[in-house]
Amino acid sequence: MIKCFRHLFRYCIAVTVFFMMSPHSGWALEYKVHKLDNDLTLLTAPSSLTPIVRMNVTFNAGSFAQTKQTDGVIHLLEHMYFKANELTPTASEFRKKTKELGMIMNGTTSSHYVDYFATFLTSFTDPVVELMAAMAKSKNIDPEELEKEKTVVIDEYNRFQNREMFASYLSSMKYLTGDLFYSATAIGSTKRKILEATPELIKKMKSQFLVPANTTIVLVGNITHKSGLEVVKKYFGDWQNPEGWQPPSVPQITNFPKKTERFNFSHPRTNNATIRLTYKGPHSKDNTKDCVIGYMLQNLVLHKGGKFYKRFIQNGKWYSGGISADWRFYLPLVALYSSVKADEVDTVLTDFYNEMKLWVQPDYFAKEHLEDVKRSYTIDTKIAHDNIESYGGFLAYMAMIVGPDYSRQLLKDVESVTLKDVREYISKYLLDKKHFISVRYNDKDAKKLNISLNGDEFYQKNILPYIEPSS
Repeated sequence: MIKCFRHLFRYCIAVTVFFMMSPHSGWALEYKVHKLDNDLTLLTAPSSLTPIVRMNVTFNAGSFAQTKQTDGVIHLLEHMYFKANELTPTASEFRKKTKELGMIMNGTTSSHYVDYFATFLTSFTDPVVELMAAMAKSKNIDPEELEKEKTVVIDEYNRFQNREMFASYLSSMKYLTGDLFYSATAIGSTKRKILEATPELIKKMKSQFLVPANTTIVLVGNITHKSGLEVVKKYFGDWQNPEGWQPPSVPQITNFPKKTERFNFSHPRTNNATIRLTYKGPHSKDNTKDCVIGYMLQNLVLHKGGKFYKRFIQNGKWYSGGISADWRFYLPLVALYSSVKADEVDTVLTDFYNEMKLWVQPDYFAKEHLEDVKRSYTIDTKIAHDNIESYGGFLAYMAMIVGPDYSRQLLKDVESVTLKDVREYISKYLLDKKHFISVRYNDKDAKKLNISLNGDEFYQKNILPYIEPSS
């Protein structure tokens, strides 16, 4: 029922960033931020385009809030949200109620937050908000339902573990964060803590994270600012924070690599070879404009009229390549990636470093290409703003990452980015900076090329014992 693979590497940013950046869009300037007396934050964004409403209930409680004792349990907590509550005392009654209300529901757990969302007809706004409030405030944990949901969560974990990048991803997080590597994957780094979770633990975690001061609600669609505020006050207004409650603490990642190291991994399903160079990026809480510049760089590098695309992608030298960026507020990352023939990895690494030196030259990126990037954001924004689900998800995401009222500043940041800003970003975060190199080969290629699989060895020594402890 609950999908949550979007938290891997660059959780939903590539999907949502295109519609957050337009100085010409009306919607982004129409939303209103409300603060209830119980410290709950509400964003309302009216639209009369369609007689439906999107509601997001978002908690500041992603994998960053996990401890070693609750590794993966945040995801299990998300699943238990869709169970019994005071309004629908059993899971079957809950399912019946959502069907009666015509609710299209789901949820997601990321490294940043936990999000529950529903889309429904405007005429059902009152009973839907009532049900969503009951879900948030519920103290019910049915032991039988918990055991059932563990099976579902473990199945999702197994699919995650079966992915080609599992070993290299967890190994890179271990190398980058030390003992905090479990905070990088919301689906969990081990199945043990999920299987051991008790109703008492779930209740305790609810009281830690599912509280008004830790919650942002977004209502987008066929409502008004006034009606949205009134209905949320009606059903969420009596919700109270536990006495002495404190917000989740953010892990302090202090041991990002002091030197550049390369780790080689293998997997039988890997085609060719994949390369990933991971650098420490801008902190979204401190420097949001640099985060925006990073996305501009992503698109400039892959602009089909640009030098990089022509030299490495268009001519088939690389199967793929580019840059990705992650706004995680506790571990912001920028990564260069490519997919190439296994025997050309060393050459590609040299290409990366040499080309990066050219990126800071004034004539490498073209001004008209930067304008193309901004223009494409504008077009995509206008399309996406007609989709209340996309816009609701975006507002919820931004509220958790950099604050509920940042979107207006974001639009200004996008418009103000210059090529000089892009060059300064490259020098500040990428050029000659220490980083983590991950290369994944097909097993046969690694053997044929006599590759030292030190990444596999690192995984076996530092990750596997934690995931599958000896009995």
